[in-house]
Parts: sequence; C-alpha cells; structure tokens
Amino acid sequence: MLVILNMALRNLREHKTKSLIIGSILGLGAAVMVIGSSMIDTATAGMRESFVENYTGDLMISAKKNMSIFGTLGFDTGDSLPQISGYQKLETSVKAIPGVRSVTPLLTGRAGATFLEGKNVPVQLFGVDPESYAAMFPGNIEMLSGRMLQPGEEGIVLSESVAKGIKSADGTPVQAGDSILLSSSNSATGVKVRKMTVRGIFHFIRSNQYLDTANLIDADDLRIMLGMTAAEESGANNMGNTDGANGTEGAASTISAAGTENGDFEQDLFSGGLVQTGTLAVSPDIYNILGSGPREESKPDPDGWHMLLVRIDDTADSGNVEQAIRSTLPDLGDKLYIDDWMMAAGPVGRMAEAIHIVFMIILIVVAVVALVVIMNTFVLSIIERIPEFGTMRAIGAQKSLIFRMIFIESTTNCLLFGLIGIIVGSLVILVLGAFGIQAPNEYFQILFGGPSLHPALSVASVGESLAAILIVGFIASIYPTSIALKVRPAVAMGGK
Repeated sequence: MLVILNMALRNLREHKTKSLIIGSILGLGAAVMVIGSSMIDTATAGMRESFVENYTGDLMISAKKNMSIFGTLGFDTGDSLPQISGYQKLETSVKAIPGVRSVTPLLTGRAGATFLEGKNVPVQLFGVDPESYAAMFPGNIEMLSGRMLQPGEEGIVLSESVAKGIKSADGTPVQAGDSILLSSSNSATGVKVRKMTVRGIFHFIRSNQYLDTANLIDADDLRIMLGMTAAEESGANNMGNTDGANGTEGAASTISAAGTENGDFEQDLFSGGLVQTGTLAVSPDIYNILGSGPREESKPDPDGWHMLLVRIDDTADSGNVEQAIRSTLPDLGDKLYIDDWMMAAGPVGRMAEAIHIVFMIILIVVAVVALVVIMNTFVLSIIERIPEFGTMRAIGAQKSLIFRMIFIESTTNCLLFGLIGIIVGSLVILVLGAFGIQAPNEYFQILFGGPSLHPALSVASVGESLAAILIVGFIASIYPTSIALKVRPAVAMGGK
C-alpha cells in the first residue's frame, strides 16, 4: 500500500497542471458549500429562534392541514377555519406529556378597523389568552403606551404600525384609551361590527412585515366576530352596549346584520370585499337604539380555538415529544394535525424553506458541472498515461493495482484541495461572522431572523462538504479508470 501511495503522489507531482485544474474546481466547490451551508444554517436558526420563542412555539396543533398563525396558506378571515373540538381535553393531555414546557391557544382572523369615521384599515387579529400567551412568549412585545390585555378583559392592543395607519376623519391617529370599530363578516352570523377599547399600543421585539399587521384581541370578541358562538342569535338585528367581562363600560359593542331581509347594510359596508378601504360612519346613538337594557346576544364558545401552540423544553428531545403528542391525538376524537414552526410561521416559514431548496438545487447543479469538468480532465489525463498503464500490465501488474493507484490519486487530490477549500470557506465565514451582513431590506430581515446576519461556522457543513467532494471525485474517476483497464497491454505499450 505504501508503494502504491508513493506512486500516486509521484504521478500527482508529474501532472501538476491537470492536478491543479481538478483541485481548483474541487476547492472552489468545497468553499462554496461551506459558506452557503453555514449561512443558510445560521439564518434558519435565527429565524427559528425568532418565531419559536416569540410567535409560534415549536409545534402547532390544529383541526386543518396547512394552517399557520395567519390562517390557511398565509392570511385568512378565520371564518372558514375549523375550531378544535374538545379543546380542554386536548390542552390537559398535551400539558401532561413530559418535555412540554408550555402551551397557549390562539384564534386568528381579519377585520377592518375605523376610528371616528376615518378610513377602513385592514388588520390581522390574534385572539389570545393573555395569561398563557405572556407565559409562553415572555418579552416578545414592548408596550409603547397603555398596557397589555388583562385576563377576562375585553379590548384590543394595536401594533405600532397598524396604530399609525388608523386615523380619524381629520387625520388624528388612534391612541391608547380610544375606541375603534372592528368590522367583519362570517357565514354563521353575518356582518359584525365591534366597538373596541384600545388598551395599548405595542411592537414586537423581533418583527417582520407580516407580524407588523398583527394585533392582540380578547378571544371572546374575536369569537363573536367569527361566528364562533354557543347558540344562535336571539334576534335578527341585535344592537346594543356590551359591558366588559370585568365590568368595564363601553369596552365592546356589536352590530349584527345577520337576518336582514335584503342585506343592504352588508353591501354598503363591505362592497367589493371584506376589508375595503372607505369610510364607516356609525352614529353613537345607534348603540342605544334598543334602550339602556343589556343586549340579548348568544354567548361566545369559551372552548372555541383554532390552534394550540406548544413549546418544548430545550433539554427535551423534540422528536420524542412530538411523537408522544401524535400518539395522544387519536384518543381525542376528531382529526387533529401537528405542524412545525416553519408551517406555523406561514409565508415567512415557506419562504425560508423555498430558499433552502433553491440553494440545494444550485449546489446540485454546481456539483454536476464540476463532475463533468473533472471527469473530462481525468479522461485526458488517463489517455496520456495509457502507455504507462500498458507497461505496468505487461510486467505483471494486476488491474486491481492500477485501480487502487488511480483511486488513491483521486482521493488524495480531493482531500488536499477539498481541505484547502474548506479552510478558505471557514475563514470567509469567520470574517463575515465578525462584521455581520446587514439586511438591505425587510425581506432579508425576515430571512436573516433580524436586522443583520452573523454567520457561524457549521461543523455539519464542513463534514458534508468534505464528504461531497470525496464522492464527486470518486464518481468522476470511475469512467476514466474503466477506460484505462479495458486497454490491452500490447496496444497500450504501443501508445495507441
């Protein structure tokens, strides 16, 4: 073996030009793989941390496939989303599984918001349980004014970007303590208009263009807007004042257009779509049209939730915990589905997955091109050395000896230049990690998981790059070697 190794190294020295051509391609490929894979891994880890710890948790359980915290396939009105059947049993079962740190339920929907007869602004609504939401995602929001929702309290907290867009007819922006109208439509109870008190204005610590539109609302009000009630409406056009669950006056009011004979109210309010930009003028007196008595309205379903978000302990095996949850679901009745954070993140998660797939396709294309170039170079090298192989065969060398010699040459070349490429790629990653890559726009902020990306060298990417280079080198040497072994010694010695 030592003799074969010496012969292989001698041949590499004697064919410096071709060795450098092949080695340069291999080294460049290794460097690209290390840099690209490390950047993708770092960006994915940053995005995962951003969403898992602040918005989605590790897992999402829902009653429909392809759901996200924004709805189905991105955004959804929430009307078509099925609620989890037997929510209390599900929550109790999941919380009892070892490795589950915390859970919180979530509702999602869309509505139009108006302030003092101003323009109708589309908003994304997250119906939450304030207590479990704050426990699962501590520190994910910063209150800029007012305060966060309290347990059992009706109201809404607006994101900073949405609050800036909600203005009165004279251009005055909404403030904490003001009341706004939320308008929505559903197939069960028709048009709903809720008068909501703005409890506070906030912004997500780590946000993006999708989350900037999200606002937190008490679950009961969103259930009423989505038609998730425990009983049918008691009247056709119920209108009146609603006191908050904690006794706060004027926290929310509802106008129901379900049951109107000709649907004119719905057509006027939502002509052309659910959230059409326009002016919604509702007289304050309309809420007292039925007198000062309490409104008779169906109660919202207290167990009506679209999804359950699950956070797994950092010390637990996430795969085992997920499997334990999956094994529990069939015993809970109706069909339930589990999705990871990437699906729960909606368009952002799908974008990250798509970019990862595109990067892998690019690497495959580069590998195929490199394979063809290396193979052609090997073929030329082998053809030039056919007399050498013929002489070796004539003096008794077996085919296996020649095969091992060529294989060692190829492996040595791949290892040498592959390691050089890995070292160069690692140095580039270290430099980029020290200085960081600033996100040029909001789309890159989503991909980077923040305003800048500081790539970290991935041990897995180093191993994968080296393995890929060795595989490419081995495959590229198979065909040229087969050519050399098929030539008869007499023909080979004649140089033909």
